[in-house]
Amino acid sequence: MNQEISDSSKHSEPIFISLGEWCETAFQINRYTKNSEAYFFNWLITPNDSYKSIFLNDTEFFKPNNWEISENLIRVHDKGTGIFFQHEFEVIDKVKNHIDQNKVENHLPIAQSKFIFLKKKTLKAIESFRTIYLIRQEDFNNIDDALKRIQHIKEIFYPLNNNINIILTSREIKEEIQNGKYLILRNERSSSWQGSNESWDRVFNIALNNSKS
Repeated sequence: MNQEISDSSKHSEPIFISLGEWCETAFQINRYTKNSEAYFFNWLITPNDSYKSIFLNDTEFFKPNNWEISENLIRVHDKGTGIFFQHEFEVIDKVKNHIDQNKVENHLPIAQSKFIFLKKKTLKAIESFRTIYLIRQEDFNNIDDALKRIQHIKEIFYPLNNNINIILTSREIKEEIQNGKYLILRNERSSSWQGSNESWDRVFNIALNNSKS
């Protein structure tokens, strides 16, 4: 799609956009860039390949009676997209953050409108920037599986912008790969859900230096 947008008309500054899998990725992007711009996946749990749901029709998001509460009661699982929403729905227990199941259904139209807006905003951003980094934290321990994930992200998002740089980080992987338009990097564990600032700084610095080379 973006192939029709000339490079000269694209935004020249780099942009980082999270593909999940957890909120940690978006938190670290905002911290590092000092930019709190909201995008579709920022505070979502996106297991497996549920990031591809950004290309679904608007009507596939938050269908009535097409959701379930996660086992720990803190997330709403949208069956249409496979995504888990932890911060969108009202809680009944503010200490344990248990979702108020009785209020989920009535909130679906509001949530649908919000995430359709964020979906369109995110896709437009991916099309419009000359240098873009799609980042996903996913704890692969096998480099072949990580490479398969990179390939799938390429297949999904390159039709929008073939200048995309893909960064996949893992706290389990031993081998790292720095190869042109994609990086597979180790990210150290932290006791905090936000992750290790030092380790994430290393990821961002490698990414920016890699794109200059």
